[in-house]
Amino acid sequence: ATLELKEPESILENTIYFFEPEFTKEEIQIVFNKTNSGNKTMLDEKLFHEILLNIAQNALYAITHKFEPNAVTENPEIKNKDFRGKFIISTFIKDNRYIFQFSDNGCGMSDDVVAKIFEPYFTTKATGTGLGMPMVFKIIKEFSGDISVDSVLGEGSEFTITIPIPQTQKKLLTHDEEVRWN
Repeated sequence: ATLELKEPESILENTIYFFEPEFTKEEIQIVFNKTNSGNKTMLDEKLFHEILLNIAQNALYAITHKFEPNAVTENPEIKNKDFRGKFIISTFIKDNRYIFQFSDNGCGMSDDVVAKIFEPYFTTKATGTGLGMPMVFKIIKEFSGDISVDSVLGEGSEFTITIPIPQTQKKLLTHDEEVRWN
């Protein structure tokens, strides 16, 4: 990985444009709540794009899986044709860390699956290689970051990625303002 100072939100925005048509086709709404902080982190743009796509693909799979016409369900909400899947992406900054949250209202995962999700070659998909999430985990670690997952079977999943903001990148506004106004 070639780590450079990048603005993760702009990469995220480009990646959303990239996968949005697929979600729209499946009538899945994408909600993007961003900080617009302009903060940068050390990451590899191409790899960051890859992991975002990976998480999006998983969400797409989980949602279409849950809402497909032949899904066995007694939930009237799902039977209602207008009910849409939702993929919510939120970014915020806390304790000098960039936090990215990806929530879907898809089929969710059992605790067993959650426990194994970052292990290589573990897959729940018939055609999956199982390299998706372990690869994501490995890349996030290369960015000195962390990833965790919270999931409820039948309700959805939320992936949280945290990446440290280098000390040099902290906005020095308060200091500058003091200098300017005194």
